Amino acid sequence: MTGSKACSPTTLGWGGSAGWRGILPAPTRVGTGTLQCLAAFLILWVPLSVIAQTHAVHVIPDRKSISMGQQLSVRVVIEGRVDAVKGPDLSDFHVLGKSTGTSISIVNNQVNQKQTIDLTLSPRRPGDLTIGKVRVMVAGDVAASSGPVRIQVGGQGATKAPPGAPARKGGAQTPSRAPGQAVPSPSPAPPAAVQADRRKAFLQARAPDRPLYAGEPVYVEYVLYAGADVPVQGIRVETPPELKGFVVEQLAGSPDRGRQVRLQGSRYEAHVQWRGAVAALESGEAILDPMTVTLFVGDFFSQRRYRLSSEPVRLDFKVPPARGRPADYVKGTVGRFVVSSGLDKDRVQVGDSAILTVEVAGTGNLRAVKDPAIRAMEGLRVSSVPTADLDELVIDQGGISGKRTFQYLLTPEREGTFEIGRVSLPFFNSLSGRYERTRTPVIRLTAVGGGTGGPTRPKGPNHDVVRIISQSDLSPHAGSRVTGIDPLVIMAGMLLPLVFFLGAEIWSRRRDYLSRNQGSLARRAALRKAEKQLSRLSASKGEDPASFWAGLDAAVRGFLAARFGFSAIGLTHEEILETLRGRGAPSEVARDLVAEMEACAFGRFAPSAAMERDREGALQRIRECLKGLDKVED
Repeated sequence: MTGSKACSPTTLGWGGSAGWRGILPAPTRVGTGTLQCLAAFLILWVPLSVIAQTHAVHVIPDRKSISMGQQLSVRVVIEGRVDAVKGPDLSDFHVLGKSTGTSISIVNNQVNQKQTIDLTLSPRRPGDLTIGKVRVMVAGDVAASSGPVRIQVGGQGATKAPPGAPARKGGAQTPSRAPGQAVPSPSPAPPAAVQADRRKAFLQARAPDRPLYAGEPVYVEYVLYAGADVPVQGIRVETPPELKGFVVEQLAGSPDRGRQVRLQGSRYEAHVQWRGAVAALESGEAILDPMTVTLFVGDFFSQRRYRLSSEPVRLDFKVPPARGRPADYVKGTVGRFVVSSGLDKDRVQVGDSAILTVEVAGTGNLRAVKDPAIRAMEGLRVSSVPTADLDELVIDQGGISGKRTFQYLLTPEREGTFEIGRVSLPFFNSLSGRYERTRTPVIRLTAVGGGTGGPTRPKGPNHDVVRIISQSDLSPHAGSRVTGIDPLVIMAGMLLPLVFFLGAEIWSRRRDYLSRNQGSLARRAALRKAEKQLSRLSASKGEDPASFWAGLDAAVRGFLAARFGFSAIGLTHEEILETLRGRGAPSEVARDLVAEMEACAFGRFAPSAAMERDREGALQRIRECLKGLDKVED
């Protein structure tokens, strides 16, 4: 009964001031009753909070069927306080992003804790892939476990819903959920600020702003622009562009991590979602249809999804004019090309073969270039050789660039000198808007009755005789002896540590100086380094045209990287122009430099005689542009 009395409200002082007077003067009785009451309170209250800690784990993907190249969002929900989490096994996927969040609530003395883990995954291969089970551990034991989740991954293109899966509008599948789990609420609509100002985040299809022609490969990209203050967590492609009416060559590559650009005075992060070369099958109007993506915005604790679609872009494709069209023009040969040819040897024995190689390099519809006809003299047999594996075609901002290679076996059937006529290729230049022609020089092949062509080793004795010393006596002379160490050697040995210390100190201070002033030193030396490169290019008169224009472009890009601190590699000419303006460069100088960079690109893949004569002029113009940009204040 004593324990019951100790726990009564009057004894603890809960009934009024008399109770407090009963507690304080009698510390012995009060201490015993208080300990008993606190023990009872802890026994009654603490289990309530512990009992409320039920454990469960759920793995919820946003869909069960995707295609290669698409992203999958998976949410792992863990209920209850746990010591450790094991899994899931994600060996079938690339983990592109991960975020976690924890929430704790106390309702009616019940403590509820929930932890969420959001994963952004990309499949490694097509097929039936598995997200492994997740186990939660409490006191070394498995408190709860989820089952494995299977994801169907198809090839490139739209996915097909698994049989029996409930379909929703738009073709997406309802995510699976654990029994008793509430249906997740749909993604919230974009806030009014995003709806009112589409420049916060928008998807845009980009194409060249110039006259376009049917059959010409045109570089197209779909770019997602997000403001610098938008916390982008991930991007998922929902519907890629269909591009009906085009011949499409998509440029494969890793997911774009984004780059900083400036548009109309505002900073954006640009993420390329699709890029490739498209060629219109017919003349007239063609449409770059919309592309739809889901933009994930938020931080580690909350995330929202916004659905963005690009606006359709109308392109007008023309037909090359009939006026001035050469009689041997092949339809679809649109671009800028240069043809070259050469023999692997110019002297062969009768009955042996030499290899004639014809290369067509440039930018444009290289696939429309046909095997050139080889005109040869009588007595020379010409045979075509399969060379499809020698073609080098790449998709870049010019559309399709590179070269195509054609080879022929030339077999003389008699002695003599044979002339191989010029190889001529007419094409329509989409930039100049007129027909042009490129030709190779005449090539001569000599056939002899015996011995193969090429240099031969001279016959006769070799007069450059090298005498080999077979014996050598390097032993010291008899009677020689060491008389002692030279005093100079001793002095040098004493001064060596001091010299080493001074050298190390000078080197250390110079390294610190260069480290502190690396940026300013690089900016100061940018123009000097670029002028040295331009001088070397000016001195190389006979250099290959492609190497000259590539070196000129590299000198400009190196100057921009050193002087302004941004890499021009991967940027379009428009983006380079906007970046220079954003750094304070005069608009006229920036435009002139970008125009020269475009000329370098054309000269690299499709040089013309006029451009070759203008080498010194291009060097001088670029020098003036670089000097003007070097005057911009840091």
